[in-house]
Amino acid sequence: MLMKAAWFHRFGGPEVMVYEETTAPAPGPGEALVRVRAVGVNHVDLDVRAGTARIPLTFPHILGREFAGEVAALGSPGGPHKEGDRVWVESRLACGQCEFCLTGRDNLCATGGFFGITRKIGSTNALFGNNFDVFVIAQDCLFESIVTLFGD
Repeated sequence: MLMKAAWFHRFGGPEVMVYEETTAPAPGPGEALVRVRAVGVNHVDLDVRAGTARIPLTFPHILGREFAGEVAALGSPGGPHKEGDRVWVESRLACGQCEFCLTGRDNLCATGGFFGITRKIGSTNALFGNNFDVFVIAQDCLFESIVTLFGD
């Protein structure tokens, strides 16, 4: 399956952004594939695109760390989400298995990472989130409001 991605293949200004077709990712066990409806881009993303953030990247790279959309597919049944759920994906990824994560202090997880920095995003139309990092949002919430509210 193919999908569209807005990404960049080299550092630079807005002119390095391109919109291209790519292969759609498939979620693995414990992951949800989310059809992205809104993305938050902030100063960290702009520094990453410019190459001034000193964060190692692989190209092509997609900007944005805050996402909201609908669950499009699940990598394994029986998790907390179902296809069609309206969700927000936390930009801070926790491992879900360490002492901190298991006691509700996932903000202290030392082995987690961040979407758009340590974990590559699938595309602008879809991304992976561990079920641990995906949260259901109300039907009447605008996707744009959620990424603004929960963004950095």
